[in-house]
Amino acid sequence: RWYGSCDSKTLDKIALKKTSPPSRRSAEDKVKVGDVGVTTTRLALIGYAEINGDIVEVKSSDGFLNEKTPIIVDRIADGVLLVERLKQ
Repeated sequence: RWYGSCDSKTLDKIALKKTSPPSRRSAEDKVKVGDVGVTTTRLALIGYAEINGDIVEVKSSDGFLNEKTPIIVDRIADGVLLVERLKQ
C-alpha cells in the first residue's frame, strides 16, 4: 500500500474532501429589506457589498453602480439581495 508511507497532511491533499461553500443563507438571514451598506465591487448588475459587517453577493435593481456606492436593500427575492443606490 503506497499510501501507508504518506503522512496525514499529504493524504489530506490527495484525498477528495467535500468542503462546504460559504453559506449564502446565513448572510441572507442577517440582512433585511431597508438595511444599508456600501458596494465593495462595481455592480455590473451583480457584485458584492458590505451590509451589516458581512460581505454578501448582491444584484443591482438600479443599473450599474460603482465601487464604494452607498446602497439600500430594496427587496429579497429567491435568496437574491436586490439593492439600489441610497438616496441622500
